[in-house]
Amino acid sequence: MDAELFKKVVPHHCLGSIWSQRHQKGKEHVAPTVRAVISQFNRVANCVMATCLGDPSMKAADKARVVEHWIEVARECRTLRNFSSAHAILSTLERHMIGCQRKTWGEVSRDSFRLFQTLSGIVSTEINASQRSELITQVKSRRGARAPEGGL
Repeated sequence: MDAELFKKVVPHHCLGSIWSQRHQKGKEHVAPTVRAVISQFNRVANCVMATCLGDPSMKAADKARVVEHWIEVARECRTLRNFSSAHAILSTLERHMIGCQRKTWGEVSRDSFRLFQTLSGIVSTEINASQRSELITQVKSRRGARAPEGGL
C-alpha cells in the first residue's frame, strides 16, 4: 500500500511553498498525494497504538508479546525497504504512552529489545542524512542490473 502511494506522489507537492498552503481556507485540495502518504503513516501508527494500549485488562507480559510482534513487523518492513511503515511502527513504540510502560518493556525479550534499538537507530528521524543516503545507495547497489526500467 505504501509503495503505491509513494509512486503517486507529485514531487512539487513536497515543496514548502505548496505544502505550507494546506491549512488555508479553500486549499484543502493542495498536495493530495502527500496527504495520502501521511494518512497511511498515521493509520499504521494508530494500529500499533490500538493493539498495544487498546485493552486495559492486558497484563504486562501480554503487552510485551504485542510489542515484540510489532518489532518483528518493523524488521520485515525494513527488509522490504518500507521505511515509512517501519518508521511509523518504531516511532509509535517510542512514544511516551508506550515507551514509558516499564513493566511492559521489562517483559520484552532482550533480543527483541536489541532489535528495536538497532531498527530505531536506522529509521529514526534523528539519523543523519549521509547515513540514510548510504543505506539507500547500498540497497540500490544490491539491486544492480535488476532495477526495473524507468528507475525505482
